[in-house]
Amino acid sequence: MRFSEFPFSGFFVSLFLCLIAVSAQAITIDEFESASSGSTVARVGDQFSTSSYGANIPADATGRSTVIGSNRKYTITSVQGYTDFAESKVATGLGRLRHSQDIDAKAISTVIWDGTASGLLNPEGLGGIDFTQDASSAIVIDIERFDLPFGMSVELDVVIYTSANAYSKATIILDTPIFEPATTIPTSDWTAPNKVIIPFSSFQTIGSLPVDFESVGAIKLNINGLIDAVDLKIEKIGTDSCPYVPDANNQVVDECGVCNGDNTSCADCLGVPNGTSLPGVACDNNEMGVCDGGTFSNTCSCERNEEPTTELCDGLDNNCDGAIDESFPSLDTTCGIGDGLCEFTGKIICSDDMLGVKCDDADALQDLADQCEEDKGCDDIPNSGLVFDDCGVCGGDNSSCTDCKGVLNGTATKDRCGICNGDGQSCLNCDTFDQSALLNGIDGGSLAQERLINKFNRNLKQLDNSPKALRFIKRTNAEASKLQVANWGITWSLPVNVTTCGNTKFCIATSNQDRIGNYQLGSEALRKLGQKVIRRVQKAGANEQSIIRMEKANNRQHTQNVDLTSQVPVVQSVCSK
Repeated sequence: MRFSEFPFSGFFVSLFLCLIAVSAQAITIDEFESASSGSTVARVGDQFSTSSYGANIPADATGRSTVIGSNRKYTITSVQGYTDFAESKVATGLGRLRHSQDIDAKAISTVIWDGTASGLLNPEGLGGIDFTQDASSAIVIDIERFDLPFGMSVELDVVIYTSANAYSKATIILDTPIFEPATTIPTSDWTAPNKVIIPFSSFQTIGSLPVDFESVGAIKLNINGLIDAVDLKIEKIGTDSCPYVPDANNQVVDECGVCNGDNTSCADCLGVPNGTSLPGVACDNNEMGVCDGGTFSNTCSCERNEEPTTELCDGLDNNCDGAIDESFPSLDTTCGIGDGLCEFTGKIICSDDMLGVKCDDADALQDLADQCEEDKGCDDIPNSGLVFDDCGVCGGDNSSCTDCKGVLNGTATKDRCGICNGDGQSCLNCDTFDQSALLNGIDGGSLAQERLINKFNRNLKQLDNSPKALRFIKRTNAEASKLQVANWGITWSLPVNVTTCGNTKFCIATSNQDRIGNYQLGSEALRKLGQKVIRRVQKAGANEQSIIRMEKANNRQHTQNVDLTSQVPVVQSVCSK
């Protein structure tokens, strides 16, 4: 069945859609212009066959393509059991998409706009275009012809994606024929294409999330020709406000909110869209002096706020030539009153009437000069105010011949701490600590370790008095004595009285850390020697409880030694005399 050339009487769309005649779409998705001369066709004629066609539509001189994302791809697929010819094509010059089926042919045409040439749908290929930027609220499809084959309706599906998980669908039901005018009908009798209005609010979520119309990544149109002989022509698809394909920045309105605008309708006097430089606002006129600064006029010229005048002595550039007070070259130079050491100087300043200059505070300078001549000090310098002190020094403070007690020609002196006749100790800030009891405890700790080893060896001798065991006992007792004597020497090399001082000028800090560390190493060596003897006693057959008691005593004495030596101050002070 082909298109019939009869006037159409009506058109119906399912539930949430409406069909009216409007003047233009907003964001243009596709004007269905071909990528090359002639028609671009995808067709099928075999059972279950599929044919695809993709086109790249580059931008024209305006910087825009006639297809959103500059790419269109569509596929036609046959339906089981039918083999007659079916095709889907874009006719160049006529600007329309045509889906056509012969009798006994059933097919589905799918058109995808995702900005990519790949045959697969990329749900984010358009990069997130805001379909609401121009206040659009619906998808609009211009339908030029539909033949209502055998009086049966046909469904169109529009699916819009934000991502692979967020997409929604609306379904259009065509159940009334639409006929384009025959060439024999006068042009004046033609009517505009029927426009199907699909509100954004009518799209139903079919993904995990609904589509976000402020971030559209792909659009898909399905023409479901599941009955025979469907013939359909679509002239255009878009939204319902500003009728342009988005530019390289995905915009169809300029910064002024004007459809396809150039940002000039809301530009301020500096050409900045929505800027603040408006008539009546201050502006920079790039002039000098008092002429610098202006206000935008109603024609956006920057008019100066003040006009140039004769140069005055007032610190301003009155004639707007870039120089300040240039008519008064002596300004800010020095002026003097009096002579020699009694000369007092001032500065040339503007006169009160701003027409000339004067010496600043000339009367006061003259009074100073007169007083200076009358008032000379012991150094014969005018106005010095110096007198002889009690030591006979001109301008002196009596310090040259008095001691620290204030006695003229006295002998008292300050010590290193700044104390008059002091002993030099008051500023050392020292504290002394008697650690004799601590040292006795540390000394006794090593001796206790030696005695424990002697006791362990006596236990060994009771269990094993073989020559080999006796040699071991003798050797380990001697080694214990040697280690104990070494720790005894370290203990009493530490100071009995430890002094720490806060003064770092006359006192230096010395460290006890090496001696403390060496004692602790000796204690650890005695502990290990004791452990060695315990192992020999265990091997000789001592019971387990005896071994446990020996080990506890051996480890406990070493721990006590470490605790005691940790109480020894690490540093002490040595002060100079």
